[in-house]
Amino acid sequence: MKILETFLERFILLSRWLLAPIYLALVAVLVLFTVKAFQEVTHLYQTITTLSEVGLTLSVLALIDMALIANLLVMVILSSYENFVSSFDAPDQERPSWLGRIDAAALKIKLAVAIVAISSIHLLKAFM
Repeated sequence: MKILETFLERFILLSRWLLAPIYLALVAVLVLFTVKAFQEVTHLYQTITTLSEVGLTLSVLALIDMALIANLLVMVILSSYENFVSSFDAPDQERPSWLGRIDAAALKIKLAVAIVAISSIHLLKAFM
């Protein structure tokens, strides 16, 4: 029975690696956000002469929104991987200073704050 229990515990612990493909998918989404940001900036430069002040403000808010979401993605990817899958063996100069200090509770709080900021940007865009 002890062998079965040991196998089951080991299997459950190894199942955390099933999260890795999800984090890779989030990295792919981050690439898509980068492409969309460049597309937005290119469109902004093409239409700047005919764009109103409100249109410019809305375009800038869209870029800020994308930056907030991209930062949120990076924070979730790195800290979740570090907390739930495996530690990073990156050199100190490549490692963000906050990495390793954000636990699941702190990540939830940062996520909630970012959602509020993103929602307020959308509210401001709807108001304008």
